[in-house]
Amino acid sequence: MGRHDQRRHPRPSNGLPFLISQELYDSSDGLTLDAAGVESTEYLGSHSATCTGEVKVGSSPALCTFTGVEGEEYAGKDLTATVHLVRSGAGSHALLMAVGEGETTEVTLADDTQMLLGRVDQGNEVTGETIGAGLVEAARMADRPDGDVTDNAEVTCKIHGDESHAVCQLSGLDEGTSGFWYATVQPGIDGDSYTYLYTQFIE
Repeated sequence: MGRHDQRRHPRPSNGLPFLISQELYDSSDGLTLDAAGVESTEYLGSHSATCTGEVKVGSSPALCTFTGVEGEEYAGKDLTATVHLVRSGAGSHALLMAVGEGETTEVTLADDTQMLLGRVDQGNEVTGETIGAGLVEAARMADRPDGDVTDNAEVTCKIHGDESHAVCQLSGLDEGTSGFWYATVQPGIDGDSYTYLYTQFIE
């Protein structure tokens, strides 16, 4: 894995709002999803979401409302998702959704930049190595749904300030995914792990 900085634990916020992603495999560079297309994606479709607007990379987000998320902190709540279409690893796309209660939850994203959402187990000390492992796993999941990818991935992450931020260098994957990534801790839906948003540097 290489050399890594060591720290202890960031402070994620569980409950609402939270950030979640849905990979869209075999998607083309010109992908556009209308409201019906967004509603039919796996996560939103499983919650019978109602959406307005369309999404494409760098455009305004779609807005969706839904209920039925598992967990007592979400029981009976009407949730709103701000849904962006972003480029992820391996030439794929993903829906990046900021979910909150009632009012719209905003998320600021860099236009046309690759982004991945990964996890670091809360049972482990948060280090550059564990943040890097989350990036590699997220990149592999962007390539294939089961994450079963044969590669020579290597990653080195340096924590900046506290465990909420890190800069990672990823190599051994496809040319478009290898490079430098900036990691920031985000509120996630899984209370057993920290959620990191990885944004690729624009050269």
